[in-house]
Amino acid sequence: GRVSYNLTVPLRTVVPDGGAVPRMIVHVRHVYPLMYQERRADGTSVLRCELAERRAQNKWHSARESVMHDMQETMQNGGDGWSGGDDPEGAMRDALEEKDLFERRTSVVLRMNVTGYNPSPGHPSYRGPQSLRGGPSSAMLTVWDADAALIEAVRSGQTYAITALRPKATSQGTTSEISLST
Repeated sequence: GRVSYNLTVPLRTVVPDGGAVPRMIVHVRHVYPLMYQERRADGTSVLRCELAERRAQNKWHSARESVMHDMQETMQNGGDGWSGGDDPEGAMRDALEEKDLFERRTSVVLRMNVTGYNPSPGHPSYRGPQSLRGGPSSAMLTVWDADAALIEAVRSGQTYAITALRPKATSQGTTSEISLST
């Protein structure tokens, strides 16, 4: 038959690389500073802190402005070596793409340390005493492409219901810690 409630999976039952988790209720212990991931044209990616991202963005803008300035000078000085024809915008785009300066592909990465939610006996979701043995007690939750509303809303000490998680083993390889990502 049809289930009239969302399948909520406790954190202690999640297995690294065990498949998608439909829904989980977690308590946020700590929200880490934002990180920024840049995906490059060659397929590599770089993860930066906020200060490093600001520096990389300024460097990219400077290089982009330099290429645009050089291209405008070339067009104004009789088109020496310029093969844009009647499409100066297309020529500008081609020049920027050639130097990988047309666009930056960056996304905001939000990371949190979370614990499983254990309801009190008076709560409607209470299902009796639960043993915490055998499963992870905390996890790192990584939200890729976090939007401003989410970043503003998430606070340490709050409890949230989250969906569509992918659990993975941590890089330390401990069995008591897992990494969750959206």
